[in-house]
Amino acid sequence: MKVYTCLVLFILAYVSVCFGNLTAYPRPFDWIPEENHLIFSEAERVLEQARAKSDNTLLARYWFLKGFGYFLDQHPFLSEDAFRNAIQTQQVEEDERFLQTAWMFVARSLAVQEHYEKSEVAWNTALALASSRADDYARAICHLEIGQMELTRKNPQQASKHFLQAAEIFGTTQRVGNAEKRADIWMLLSSISRTEDEDPQTALELAQQAMEVYDSCGIPDKFVKAMLFATLALNDLERFEECFDYLEKSRELIIARQTDTLESAFFEYVQGETHFSQGMYKQAIQHFTTSLQLLTPFAAAERDLLVKVWQRILACYAASGNVSAYDETVDAYTAFFNGLNQERAEYTRKELVVLYGTREKSEELKKLNTKIAGLDQSIIDAIRLSRRKSWLIGMLVVAILTLAGLLTLSNVNTTNKSLKIQLFTMKRSLLKHDIPVFPSMGKEQETVNQKSGVENLNSEDSQFLKELFDRICQVMEKEMLYLKPDLNIDALSERVGYGSVQVSNAINSIGHMNFSAFVNQYRVKKSKRLIEHVKESESLSFSDVASMSGFQSYRTFYRVFKKHTEQTPREYRNAYWNK
Repeated sequence: MKVYTCLVLFILAYVSVCFGNLTAYPRPFDWIPEENHLIFSEAERVLEQARAKSDNTLLARYWFLKGFGYFLDQHPFLSEDAFRNAIQTQQVEEDERFLQTAWMFVARSLAVQEHYEKSEVAWNTALALASSRADDYARAICHLEIGQMELTRKNPQQASKHFLQAAEIFGTTQRVGNAEKRADIWMLLSSISRTEDEDPQTALELAQQAMEVYDSCGIPDKFVKAMLFATLALNDLERFEECFDYLEKSRELIIARQTDTLESAFFEYVQGETHFSQGMYKQAIQHFTTSLQLLTPFAAAERDLLVKVWQRILACYAASGNVSAYDETVDAYTAFFNGLNQERAEYTRKELVVLYGTREKSEELKKLNTKIAGLDQSIIDAIRLSRRKSWLIGMLVVAILTLAGLLTLSNVNTTNKSLKIQLFTMKRSLLKHDIPVFPSMGKEQETVNQKSGVENLNSEDSQFLKELFDRICQVMEKEMLYLKPDLNIDALSERVGYGSVQVSNAINSIGHMNFSAFVNQYRVKKSKRLIEHVKESESLSFSDVASMSGFQSYRTFYRVFKKHTEQTPREYRNAYWNK
């Protein structure tokens, strides 16, 4: 089940990468430059015009351009502020299309920052504006991107509802690219059907529908991805021959197209899954390892995908029983991801140099670098603080356990010393006297008691043992514990209410016998009564007499009975009934 859960998370993560950016963010207005590097210079030009004319519309455009540029450069915290300024400025003019588009970018910026609840509010605002304008295409885009956000939040069922609404709207509106968007949504729904609903047949049908659309639209990269998802569904359905057919076709297309690295990494992953399902763990590990190698250069950007591939490699070693390889992989996995946060911070810095190499002197870039550096340092500080806390907690636990162990050892030593002194005193006082057999088992014991001199024992220890022995006899006779074949000293002690050591001392010292002999006397007495009260004609076997008296076997009964009466059970019966 854990392995399957890892697979679920991997597929959803890969879908969000391959099909997540279903809207390529085309220029929403014609006054936005087509080339990204011209956006900020155009914003400065518009700002000069806005100041010269005191025009709020131009000022709103300036903020929109700034926000759009920041968003494309992947700095959502700056883009959010800029778009909010654009909204506040443009509200005076009441341009609903402008406001709707700005709110959509605010929602996207918040989602990238993982402020999902605020993003949901922004999406609902944009959706309401699109509905009031009867803009079906914008409504579909809103549902589509809300679904993508729910996927990121690991809420696939909510995501499915929004994807279905988006697909329905795309199907009823005539616009270039709608067919491709519907196919992209089918791929997302295919993944959810397979991994969450555990319905590989529906997943296969949706992936094959998407393949047809991509093929007719001439989109080979998405066609290959759809074929790989169909392969995973076939693998779940155990249609392995078709799996290998699809894999072979995908291999030919990938080789012919000289495809990108991420697509090759996913192709290797799918091959690994197919072999894993058939118990071919060695081949599966080879494919997963190749996928891992292809993904490693993108570690900072594709962390989630890497985690899932590592986990699948561990699953292979666990399933094949290769304990040493599993342990080594766990160590490598831990070491790799321990340093990933610092690598991510370095990746962000390098990305800034590439993106802003021509604008290093701008004040906003300086502020941005300061903010990014602060965030990176906070990540590193958090890691260090977490390690220090873990070390301190570990040392505290060790100290507490050591102290508890010392206290326990001290108490045990004290108790043992006290017990030894007590036993020594008891033995020394009892050895001075010849203690008789207990007095309640017949005339023979009474004679011994009279000769023993027990009455001369005046110590508290002797008195305690006499009282305890009397209580043991009362419990034995009243509750007839001797009838239990599995009776032991612990069970008797529990009924008497004293420790087993004390009960054993009382039986040995006062009764002058061990525990087994003490119990067997009661059992012999019981067997005598059974023999005396049952006529021979009633055919009560001696085996029945043994079990009814508490003996575990006839052999034990025979031996103990003869020892106590100097007669076999049969001889005793004949002698009794022939009187």
